[in-house]
Amino acid sequence: MYNTPDKLYLSLSVLWKQDRMWTFSELIW
Repeated sequence: MYNTPDKLYLSLSVLWKQDRMWTFSELIW
């Protein structure tokens, strides 16, 4: 039962990092 939320959190974290990267990239451009 702990596995699913953990994976979800991990994927969300990765998505959030990607989103921040994209925003940062846009800011530079």
